[in-house]
This record gives sequence, C-alpha cells and structure tokens, in this order.
Amino acid sequence: MSYSDADILEITPGGLKKTVYEATEHDIVTRDFFGNTSKMQQILME
Repeated sequence: MSYSDADILEITPGGLKKTVYEATEHDIVTRDFFGNTSKMQQILME
C-alpha cells in the first residue's frame, strides 16, 4: 500500500473487487481499535 495511485483489490466470493483503503477490513478494525481501546481490549481478552 505504499505505491501512490495504486489500485487496492479485495478478495471477495465473487472474485477480485477494486476498493478504497478506508473500506478495507484492516483500516476499519484499526480505526475501531484506536477509537475505543478499552472496549476492544475487553473483546480481545474474552
């Protein structure tokens, strides 16, 4: 993800799909974690 203007492809059941970084699972989980660290830590420790 360090190439400017590179396409990001998501692997889906229907094949590869072009997506934006903000819609990737990695970005969503990271934002959720840093947005509510105490809740995420509880989830991880269960």
